[in-house]
Amino acid sequence: MAAQYDEKTKKYLASMGMTPEKYNKIRDLVDKIVDASPKPSQGELIKKFGTECYGTFSEKDAVRQAKKFLKTVYGNIEYLIEAGTSVALEKKASSGAGKLAMRVVRLQNPIEGFQEKIGDYLLGEQIGEGATSKVYLGKNQKSKKTCALKILKVDEKFNVQNLQKEIKVLKSLKHENVNGLIDCFENVIYPDIVKKGTTTVMVLELSSRGELYDYIHATGAFEPDLARWCFKGMMQGLKYCHDMSVVHRDLKPENVLLDNDYVVKLVDFGFARFFDDDKGLMTTRLGTPGYVAPEILKAKKYTKSVDIFTMGVILFSLYSGFPPFREQKKTDWWWDKLSKKNYPLFWKAHEQAKKIRGRFQRPCEPNDNVRSQRKDFVRKDLGTQMASEGNLLSGGSSGAAREA
Repeated sequence: MAAQYDEKTKKYLASMGMTPEKYNKIRDLVDKIVDASPKPSQGELIKKFGTECYGTFSEKDAVRQAKKFLKTVYGNIEYLIEAGTSVALEKKASSGAGKLAMRVVRLQNPIEGFQEKIGDYLLGEQIGEGATSKVYLGKNQKSKKTCALKILKVDEKFNVQNLQKEIKVLKSLKHENVNGLIDCFENVIYPDIVKKGTTTVMVLELSSRGELYDYIHATGAFEPDLARWCFKGMMQGLKYCHDMSVVHRDLKPENVLLDNDYVVKLVDFGFARFFDDDKGLMTTRLGTPGYVAPEILKAKKYTKSVDIFTMGVILFSLYSGFPPFREQKKTDWWWDKLSKKNYPLFWKAHEQAKKIRGRFQRPCEPNDNVRSQRKDFVRKDLGTQMASEGNLLSGGSSGAAREA
């Protein structure tokens, strides 16, 4: 008769990716070894268990894996031999270690090419890496839908408070042009990335077509129709974020992805936060060089309009294939002319980008007060002007353009 487990034990088993049925097979094997007469030593238990469970491994690897597994599930192996599987499991499930939310587990038999699993999600090959995280291809074992698993690195530079802010922001956002958060696991054990302690795993929508940056780098200037279509998606996503009182603060082509249907998605909300202009302006200096608004560079207080400046830089790159300036320093000729509003000389140097002159100057206005007052920037440039140049964005209807 199969053993019955309370909810606490079931949750503990689930944290290691095991169902009660799967655990019963492991328990039966351990019981068979432990109940033998005479009692096995710790080394004998580990060796016999390793031979049975990891027969395809070398003897050394089988022993190492068996020891790791038994210690993870039961805790002290000597206590396991003395008290038996039921008592040892109950004690471990009741301990603080048993309260861990989840564990990345290694699959003995790969599923569809995936060798690791967390919860209902299969963990595949690494598809990206940033300063604070690694991103892996994932798949929901139940729905069969692919996703991205973002696993946070935890080190001395890791800020748990900022992570909590990012998760809170992502949970509040649901929009076609924002790469959404599907699920989130906290207090996760995954020694491959975090040697000691726990980490957080974020399950995100998979944008399989890659970064906008790669397309700009590979093709140079976009065709006008394509540039408008791409920019519209970004601005719709940004407008939604601002409407939800979220400022991104790190927009750049690397943080704009395209999904399998080439829908534009804003990603990486690590610097994002909720804002309330009535309660005070923001002061934290952050962002990526080359995309930072002037007021942040000058350590001034700022508003959500910093995102509009960044969008202007991206817009320039879409149409021209290169950035509007090299560095945001006085020694950079282009930046100097732009920051001083010497537009005639600036555009003379950017002859081939003159076609976006009006659109670029609106969002990249150095004065944030003037920039933030131009709330009709999106409506005008994505609606009236762009629709008249091919009616691409409005799809024959001015309503969509006005909503953008």
